[in-house]
Amino acid sequence: MKAWLRLLKARILLLCALAAVIVGIAPVLYLLGLVAWQVDIWLNTRAWIPLPAALAFTDRALLRGGELAPVLAFIPHLPLLTHIDWTWSTSELAAQILRHLHLGVLPGLIGCAIMTTGISTVLRQRVLIRIHKQRRKEPVQPLDDRREPVIDAAGFAPSPANDTPAPQPADTSLERTRQLRACRQARGRPVKRRAAA
Repeated sequence: MKAWLRLLKARILLLCALAAVIVGIAPVLYLLGLVAWQVDIWLNTRAWIPLPAALAFTDRALLRGGELAPVLAFIPHLPLLTHIDWTWSTSELAAQILRHLHLGVLPGLIGCAIMTTGISTVLRQRVLIRIHKQRRKEPVQPLDDRREPVIDAAGFAPSPANDTPAPQPADTSLERTRQLRACRQARGRPVKRRAAA
């Protein structure tokens, strides 16, 4: 794939990831708006108005005259699901969850997941764009002009000349003793001398 095409692909994915971040912000702002409205009502009247998720499944005619009238336009209405029979045990569990869960929690969690995915994609695409730009500036050298060294079996086989050990000086222990004494004297340690036998 050509380098400019990879760079174009990375930029398009970056724009799509930014769009995902913007789309993910909307449900989070919806949750924050509902909570801010509840807090405002609580500060003004000292009465907390609950917004359970079950409000999305209730009849609108019952909610129009009550205290939810100012926020009724922001509560989603799911009329197709209002005819659910809540007598089953699993549906009763779902009904309990809907009665206790805040109306904006599910959209907020979905928005956070979308934003997290978008942000991680944005960060990854920024790195890829930087890499592609750097590769554009520094073109890769072709390997055709180079010659690799050939390593064959003869290079690994031991030669008979290397089988014999190198000759060692006969007086290595005496030389080693002199070196140790010189090191000790340089460090300021006392030197022990052997008694002549």
